[in-house]
Amino acid sequence: MEQITVLFSGAAGDGVRSLGVTYARVLSRWGWHSFVYDDYQSLIRGGHNFSIVTTRRGERMFAHWDTVDGIVALNQDTVDRHLGRLRDSGFMVYDSDAVKNPPGKGLAGDHPQPRLREIIEERWL
Repeated sequence: MEQITVLFSGAAGDGVRSLGVTYARVLSRWGWHSFVYDDYQSLIRGGHNFSIVTTRRGERMFAHWDTVDGIVALNQDTVDRHLGRLRDSGFMVYDSDAVKNPPGKGLAGDHPQPRLREIIEERWL
């Protein structure tokens, strides 16, 4: 049985919930079962929110895992709050404009990091 858990996190209003739901829907269409846990610490724009999406091929699941295989960080606050959840073999995708102190864990090292915000604006806005 294959399983992966990814945490999506950023400021309220950044589309964190939409990222998690879209990721779950895509994998669902590929035959994976998904469980989405949304945490709303703040509904006020700028507060911290996150979604944990656990997906599994094979049998269904009815809960999420607190330890995650990957983190999609939309801001530095995400790295500061959630790095402890990341498995040793985990990965992190982040906006290099917003994350000034990346942990170096599971990242590309000295390779230039893509600017997530620029990619999104260039392709979809």
